[in-house]
Amino acid sequence: MPKPTGGSILSSGLPPLSPGHIFGTDPVGNDIFSRILHGGQVSFEVGFGVTAIGLVIGGLLGMAAGYWGGAADAVIMRVLDIAIAFPALVLALAVAEGLGQSELHVIWALSFFSVPAFGRVARGATIALRDRTFMLAARLSGTRGPRVIRRHVIPTSRPSC
Repeated sequence: MPKPTGGSILSSGLPPLSPGHIFGTDPVGNDIFSRILHGGQVSFEVGFGVTAIGLVIGGLLGMAAGYWGGAADAVIMRVLDIAIAFPALVLALAVAEGLGQSELHVIWALSFFSVPAFGRVARGATIALRDRTFMLAARLSGTRGPRVIRRHVIPTSRPSC
C-alpha cells in the first residue's frame, strides 16, 4: 500500500507544542502526550502500591520493635536484616514468577523488599519518642502498647509538611 504524500497532516504528524497537542502527534494522528500518560499508568500503580505496602507493614513492624524493645526488637530487626541481605530485584523477579504474571503479584514481590527500609526509619523515630514524658504518662496511665502506638507514636513520628 503506497504511503500518502503531499500536504496531508497525517503523513508527518503535528510537531511538538502544536495547539491542543503539547508533544505533537504521531504519523497516524494519535496524541503522543496521552499515549505517554496511558503507558505510565502501570508504572505509577506499581510504584504507589509498593511504597504504600512497604510503609504500612514496615512502619508497623518498626514501631513495634522500637516501642517494645528487648527480644521483640531483636527478632524483628534480624528478620528485616535478612530481607536486606538478599539481592532484591533478582529475588523479587523469582517471587513474582512463582506467584504468576499479575500486576498485583509484582507489587507484593517488590513490597517485600521495601519493608526493611521503612521499618528501620520507623524504629528509629519510635526509639527517639519512647522515653519522652508524654509516652511515659501514657504507659503509666495503663494504656496498652497498640493504643499508645496508634494515638501517640504514629502522629508524633510522621513528618510535618
